[in-house]
Amino acid sequence: MSYNMSSNKAVTPPPSTINIVISGQDGSKLSFKIGRSIKIKKLLTLYCDHRSVDYDTVRFLIDDDRLPVNKTPEEVFIHIL
Repeated sequence: MSYNMSSNKAVTPPPSTINIVISGQDGSKLSFKIGRSIKIKKLLTLYCDHRSVDYDTVRFLIDDDRLPVNKTPEEVFIHIL
């Protein structure tokens, strides 16, 4: 645990896992709890396996842009976390 020197309050580290919800075109939602350092491609592969679809036949978008699968959630969603 570290301390914020200006206020002398303990600063808690961020949790080691995060919850991500993937929404399908049909309105279905699937939740995953993953580590911050796991590559997004692994998460998306798990999603495709669960939905019984081929990974190469779907596109994953965030804010109308293609999701970078070679990054971690922490790198992509740094403004949210």
